[in-house]
Amino acid sequence: MNRPPPLLNPEIELRMTDRGLSVCTEMEHDSAYLDTIEVWPGRVNIMLRADVDCLAEHLDQNTPGEEAEPLRIIFVEDEAYGDSSYLMKDASRGLNKTARWLHQRFGISLAFFQHLTPNSGYRVTGNGCFTRYNATGEAISIDGFYSNSGGLSLFPAHIWFSHSVLERNTSTYVIYNSSPTAKQLIFRCAETQGCALLRPFAIDAFMQEDYLEKRTARLSELRPQLVYYENELTFSKFTPDQNSRSVEELHNLSQHLHVARDNFIDLKKKLHFFLDMRERYLELSRPHFTVPRQDLTSVADSWTLIGSRGDHGLRWAANYTERTSIRINLCFNLATQADSRTNLDIARSTGRISFSAQRDSSSMITIAAVTMFFLPGSFVSALFSMVFFNSESKEDGQLRLTVAPQWWLFPAIAIPLTILVFIVWVVWRKRRNSVAAFENITNSWDV
Repeated sequence: MNRPPPLLNPEIELRMTDRGLSVCTEMEHDSAYLDTIEVWPGRVNIMLRADVDCLAEHLDQNTPGEEAEPLRIIFVEDEAYGDSSYLMKDASRGLNKTARWLHQRFGISLAFFQHLTPNSGYRVTGNGCFTRYNATGEAISIDGFYSNSGGLSLFPAHIWFSHSVLERNTSTYVIYNSSPTAKQLIFRCAETQGCALLRPFAIDAFMQEDYLEKRTARLSELRPQLVYYENELTFSKFTPDQNSRSVEELHNLSQHLHVARDNFIDLKKKLHFFLDMRERYLELSRPHFTVPRQDLTSVADSWTLIGSRGDHGLRWAANYTERTSIRINLCFNLATQADSRTNLDIARSTGRISFSAQRDSSSMITIAAVTMFFLPGSFVSALFSMVFFNSESKEDGQLRLTVAPQWWLFPAIAIPLTILVFIVWVVWRKRRNSVAAFENITNSWDV
């Protein structure tokens, strides 16, 4: 292999080498294979499932005098793309054989490889556009890259491109992890309408149209769940478990809708990115008059349609997100109302219990009063253990009741004691009530 080309943008690419993304590291395992489309006016060449050595040999066979191909599209399918070994301690990082060759052959920026090579922690490429100059300071091409999100679980597609602004208008695309549908449509277009691919940025229109279609389909998949909850009129009859499950499902739906909305926003930003590149391309290629304006206008019209559909999807995603929030609030409000009704029922039950307790307390007071009425007499009887009434048999056999002369002692002692006990009880009760009232007033002052 030749020495790697100098870094075109060292202010952002040197950081990649400092992080261990070396362009010279040899990696024994290379699981990538390449599908390539080469397009000339009037003919198309397709190579399927070639490795990097086969593609390099094929490109080296082109003689210097042979007409340069106006368009080359390389689809890279790497089995190690989703490798998670970066989580392992001391896991090696670097460009594999295919990525290193692409960097050396086409000068692909290391910033493009940072988040898509194996052992990369996260995969967000962003949008980048650079102008490449020759040794004399003349602009020779516009290079750039971007990614299409794959959602919450899928890996995104990463696209790098280079459009020549010179008379020999050569364009190259390298696409990692392409959507199968977009790849199939590009191959079909190459086989049936190859010249249509020669329009600058036509490949980007294919990729964004497929991205929009998948995001719209995903939004359509989420809509029935929202409609179900909007048409469900029995929320008020849900059990607490059903209500909790509904809130959880609605939160999950809201998460996916937020992701869908962000994807539509990302698409809208990328369309502005392409329009800016189109203006730069027109400005740099104007001295050479290499690109018919109608070709750029045709692709721009496609972008306009894609942008219009994207705005429509964005409005619906925002609408679904807001409606989901309304349903979540409704579930919370209904749950709060159910809790309020439960608390009201508890309060009513507590009131009934308090009333019953008060009634039982009155009964206990009556029983206690009766007990206190008889208690002094029982106490005096026990104290004196005296028998005031005696019965004895006469000589004729009849019973005779006799009363002891000290019988008056019993009422004389028992009645005052009974009165005294009641007086003490009444005084104690009034004192207790007054103390309780004073404590309540003091507590109210503290509050």
